[in-house]
Amino acid sequence: MDIQTLKLNLIEDISRLNDASILEKVEQLLRSSRIAAYEQQIKPMSNKELQDRINASEAAIKTGRVISQEDLEREAENW
Repeated sequence: MDIQTLKLNLIEDISRLNDASILEKVEQLLRSSRIAAYEQQIKPMSNKELQDRINASEAAIKTGRVISQEDLEREAENW
């Protein structure tokens, strides 16, 4: 069975379910799966990478390449 057929079969099966506890378990399984996939993508920074980011941020502050919280909030209203 290919993945598309499997997905369609699951959609059909889930749509017929009337047992909330089973649906909650499916939802919990999917949520856990998404969290696990996300956590696998997270790569901790080395001390050197962290120090490089700190130095770059401090340089940006010194040269005025910053935006105030208020300006950022105003800009975000237009997103």
